[in-house]
Amino acid sequence: MTDIEDAIESAVTSPRRVASDNTSVDAHSLADLIAMDKHLARKAYRNSPAAMLVHTKLVPPGTA
Repeated sequence: MTDIEDAIESAVTSPRRVASDNTSVDAHSLADLIAMDKHLARKAYRNSPAAMLVHTKLVPPGTA
């Protein structure tokens, strides 16, 4: 992983807000965690050799 990916992952895994007087801790929302997971999965897929094997349907002109 690169430094940016490490920074994103550590930011999401750490608490969003911490208050010290009454010791309240707020975590990141579930939507934020899902978005981060999708983002990292897409980046990993783009770097994989399987990403080059995209299937496309070729239609010759005049046959459609």
